[in-house]
Order: sequence, then C-alpha cells, then structure tokens
Amino acid sequence: MSDTNKLYHFYHIYADGNWKEPTTEHFKALKDSGLYDELNEISIGIVGSLININTVAEYLTRFDKVHIKTFQSEGWEQVTQRLIKDISHLDGKVLYAHTKGAWNNTEVNPNWRREMTKYNVTEWRTCIEDLNTFDCVGIHWMYPVNLPDGTPFFAGNFWWANLYHIRKLDYPKLNHRYQAEEWLGSNHCTIKSYKLGHP
Repeated sequence: MSDTNKLYHFYHIYADGNWKEPTTEHFKALKDSGLYDELNEISIGIVGSLININTVAEYLTRFDKVHIKTFQSEGWEQVTQRLIKDISHLDGKVLYAHTKGAWNNTEVNPNWRREMTKYNVTEWRTCIEDLNTFDCVGIHWMYPVNLPDGTPFFAGNFWWANLYHIRKLDYPKLNHRYQAEEWLGSNHCTIKSYKLGHP
C-alpha cells in the first residue's frame, strides 16, 4: 500500500460516561465492514477518571491494532484530535470518530451515532474513493449560525479526511467543546457530505 493510501483511525473515548455501548458497536462495525483489517493502526485518546481509564484500557486489550496514545482527567475531543495533527506530516487518509452518546445518552444520540457509523465505517470504501476527489468526507455538513466561531462542520463529528488537509490546520483550540467539531472546517476544504442538515 502506498503512503497516500494508508488508512489511520483516531477514536476518542469519554470514560466517565456510557462508553462501552458505543465502543463495542464501533469496533464491531470496523470488523464487520472489513475496515479493521485495512487500517494502519487505531489510535485512542481517553478522557476520564483514572479508574475508568484503566477499565477502558483493559477492554481495549482485545484489539491488536489499538494503541492508547493519550489520556487525561479533563478535556474534550480535542485531546484526541491533537494526535491527528501530530501525524499530519505523513501521507494517507484518516477516520475520526468518538463515543457519541457516552456523555449525553439521550434517545437521539445512539441513533445519530449509528447513522454516522453507517456512512463512515460500514460504507468506508465509498468514503475512500471520494477522498480521491475531496479533502473531507462525512455526513451532515452544516453552516452554523449559533456556534461561537461560526465554522462549518460535520454535525456529530465523525469524518474522513486526507492528511494533507490536516496539515493546513492549526492545532484544535481548547476554549470550548464545540471547537472539536469546528476544527476540520477551520481552514477551507472541499467536502463530500452524504446528507445535509441535522438527522
């Protein structure tokens, strides 16, 4: 596999919430879709108390491609997204996802998470093909009017991107949690969105 075709995956886990259900679903989708076997590696960032981080780490030992790259007691998804910026000097394509619904386990979030998983994981081959034309691929690309910085984003924050686009970005800002969603669109990118608007 050429460097430009290498596939990286970064997954953010909120350990102090209902992390196990989304994590189990996510890794099942990775395996069932065949994406797991094609990934160069899976890098994990974790936020939570030390006892819960240790529980997550023990659970993840069953997956041979997983590497826990960072963990801390406080923070948002930017904790893990900063790891993507760290490797942006490389070539290839990156999938970002997280334990959507772990912090706020309302009825809508599991359904939203499963829809994002369908488009980004189950149908990953289509995403990879579209990244030959576009900088970034995902679902529900939105142009917000109510978020603090007004940056366009993939609602829910599951996405694929070419690492050459990540090279154009600064490290994610850390002022509020919404900057995790706004990071990808903080510099101009061409996007393919499979759906528009909120589910």
